[in-house]
Amino acid sequence: MRFSSAMSGMWHILKKLSQMPKLLQTLAHYSGQVCNYSRIGGHIDLDQKSIARYIDVLEHMFLVKRIPVFANNRLKRLVKTPKIHFIDSGLLAALRDMSISKAKEVRNSFGSILETFVYGELLKHTTNAEGDYRLFYYRDHDQ
Repeated sequence: MRFSSAMSGMWHILKKLSQMPKLLQTLAHYSGQVCNYSRIGGHIDLDQKSIARYIDVLEHMFLVKRIPVFANNRLKRLVKTPKIHFIDSGLLAALRDMSISKAKEVRNSFGSILETFVYGELLKHTTNAEGDYRLFYYRDHDQ
């Protein structure tokens, strides 16, 4: 029984697989921002549940990662909206069609790619470091 329900869930993901390139392009523009599934889905005509499932798949493929918000209360940490980041800044730059000349022209686009690079490096260090290190993002009332 469980196998068939898992297969049915997987079939749901696979039958809309053609949306994956559009989703990656869209996520490239949301990298480093708070993950709003409905807004992301609105760009590619997918509902927020499908977007969340696709992002789960992309996380398992080590392409993106959701970063939880820093909060003293673990319940708040679970409830608050995570940020989404690409793990590889080179992939992010390619998806955004970023070149050196574009980076010089549009500095804020380069800033988010640089942030992704730093995040990727920190993530590598947390996996190899002794101790239990986790990455969070902090946001106050003024955003």
